Amino acid sequence: QIIVFKVKSPGGLVLEADLIHETMMDLKSRHRLIAWIEEAISAAAFTSLHCNEIYFMTKGALGSATMFAGQKAIEGEQLAAWVKKFGDVAAESGHSRELAEAMITNSELASYDPADGDTPPRIYGDLSGEIILSRETENLTINATDAVACGFASGVADTEEDLAELLQLPRWYETTDDGRLIHQRWHETLKRAQREVPELLLRVQGALGADPGNNEITLSRQIDACNKVLNWMRRIGPHTSMMMGLPPDPEQIEQLREQLRERLRQIRNAR
Repeated sequence: QIIVFKVKSPGGLVLEADLIHETMMDLKSRHRLIAWIEEAISAAAFTSLHCNEIYFMTKGALGSATMFAGQKAIEGEQLAAWVKKFGDVAAESGHSRELAEAMITNSELASYDPADGDTPPRIYGDLSGEIILSRETENLTINATDAVACGFASGVADTEEDLAELLQLPRWYETTDDGRLIHQRWHETLKRAQREVPELLLRVQGALGADPGNNEITLSRQIDACNKVLNWMRRIGPHTSMMMGLPPDPEQIEQLREQLRERLRQIRNAR
């Protein structure tokens, strides 16, 4: 079975990329995986490299995979481990390690010689190639033209019909729309979370929905907001929760909820 990953993403958390890595490795043991690149930056580039076959859209771009810890780029042993993992995934999928590693850090360079007659293109981990892809001033983000010319990508397709032809399929035929539905539902979930979570956090803090004349009502509303926040955290997972401004561990919200419940009990017992 062919699974096409149509990639349009500026990246995400490396913690999520590690989970995606496990899933992709399992999938590729049973299926033919295709990465179809419109935008694959950072962790999205890492995901795409798991596919043995990569195709670009005309304006496609892939790379720039600097890993951050907070607002600071990682360095030292942590950087070396990320560079190695990136390179290992690329090499296992039949892609250039040098090209992949140049996407992470300025110290890794990349260039290539284009094909010449029967001589295939050659990628270098330095600047000795005819075409320079990355220098010490930038991480590599490769475009469609260079990706095909250096042999990293297998072709350029802007439509499903174009891609089907490159994959040597008689036509584009989808056996299931599960992938599209998962994508649609997840983005709908994220949009709803982006609307609801900030307001819920204000309610948890008592900054919204408080009744100045009735502490019991205020505490009840705060507890209800805690329950809804915990539901969201279970629904979107710890890493997405962090990106929404929520703590990665629900224990913090659970502890706050218990404190609010205790204060509510005290008010009711004091009647």
